[in-house]
Amino acid sequence: MISRIMQAAGHHTGMVCSDGIYVDGQLEMSRDDSGPGAHHRVFEYPHIEVAVLEEYFGRIARLGFSFSWCNVAVCTNVTNDHLGRIGTHTLEQMAQVKAAVVSRARDAVVLNADDPHCLEMATRVSARKICLVSRLLKQKQLDTRLQETGCSVVLEAQRANDWIVIYDQGVRKPLIAVEDIPATFSGVAGHNTANAMHAAAACYLSGIGVEEISRGLASFNMGFESTPGRLNVHDGLPFRVIMDYAHNADGYRTLCEFVDNQPVTGRKIIMAAQSGDRQDRDIKAAVSELAGHFDHYVCRTYLSTRGRSAEEVPRLLKAGLLEAGVPETSISTVLNATEAIHLSLRLARAGDLLVLLVGDGGEIDSTWALLQSYEPPHSVTTAANALTK
Repeated sequence: MISRIMQAAGHHTGMVCSDGIYVDGQLEMSRDDSGPGAHHRVFEYPHIEVAVLEEYFGRIARLGFSFSWCNVAVCTNVTNDHLGRIGTHTLEQMAQVKAAVVSRARDAVVLNADDPHCLEMATRVSARKICLVSRLLKQKQLDTRLQETGCSVVLEAQRANDWIVIYDQGVRKPLIAVEDIPATFSGVAGHNTANAMHAAAACYLSGIGVEEISRGLASFNMGFESTPGRLNVHDGLPFRVIMDYAHNADGYRTLCEFVDNQPVTGRKIIMAAQSGDRQDRDIKAAVSELAGHFDHYVCRTYLSTRGRSAEEVPRLLKAGLLEAGVPETSISTVLNATEAIHLSLRLARAGDLLVLLVGDGGEIDSTWALLQSYEPPHSVTTAANALTK
């Protein structure tokens, strides 16, 4: 979202994220081609005015940083994802790793005030300005935590809609109605509302005007072309398909909030996967977040098992669902990652909602391509035709 807003404001923008390197909104190099340490490559484009860099745990812990300072840094959460790896075993240690990002900011830091570990970072940063973002708290509640140079971004009811509002040294600046941001799906995707708020704060503190920020957010949607693997909805089949890259407990939780608010006349089916380099307890804890939200669960591993045998992750996923109260008859385990996708499609009927949780390594692209070419069984298409009469 930050990159889109910057482009809407007329800036040439380079972005490095989990998909690869984007220049002015166009994918220049995939993650597979650029490698995990490719942040420096975005600086090789001489016309780039703004670099947006996604810093994730593995990159920081293994490779460090490709820059010594930045103008604005954002921290949206601290979760137990990746604990037990690279010497990081507690949330406090994970917070220290992420704090290394915000400590490099000179001008401003944007922190999620709804996350206590993010909020604690406000006491340890040296940036000239701190902005607290909250979906839950009111501006007055954040005032006590802000310095004179601070600002906040909150949600406020305005004309019967929730609006994103910026407060800067007491000046109120309404930004945009949540329902006018396509990525929020009319406010149903709460995590994307939070993402929009953090992006708006970062751009505002970078000198972008309120109107330009609003225009950028209003143009941002979750289509495969713009955000591959992030709430990509495919309606070209008798059933709706959502493809998403959620891969930890926090991601599963926010995904379920979104799915629970979808109008579905049939069943809800999900294909779940986890990375093999997660701890057993974290795999089971993550999948337990899905329990009770779906009618059938397909458990599998990613194409890359990351050090485990093919059956280990599906077995752990099934165990986590059983412990969370899901009936065994509602669970399918498939050892072959690709076959699991095909099984999930075969299970779906007219009126169902199918959620496919996909991994990296080209799986996002290949799964989306499969959805475009997939021919459902005759019984499914016949049922769909009956529904339209």
